[in-house]
Amino acid sequence: MSWPLLAAAIALYLAWGCAALAMDRHWKALVGSAARHPVRRLRWLAAALAALAAGLCLWRDGAAFGLLLWSGLLCVSVWMVVLTLAWRDRRP
Repeated sequence: MSWPLLAAAIALYLAWGCAALAMDRHWKALVGSAARHPVRRLRWLAAALAALAAGLCLWRDGAAFGLLLWSGLLCVSVWMVVLTLAWRDRRP
């Protein structure tokens, strides 16, 4: 595995994590309801990380396979975030 592919996978995982934290339910589960909720910043960060991952995939493999690779990583990373949220959402 090359470093651009690993960096793209991590960036997409973080992007979906930021997108999930932009929702009230996940934000309150993580930090509580008293904290300020930076929805707009989290959404911009998620978009920037997804664009960075797309750029890394396109740079690594070109337009045709890079987009296919990016969309595959997109699907895998969203499932990893879903599984992380399902595992970490166990509250007493």
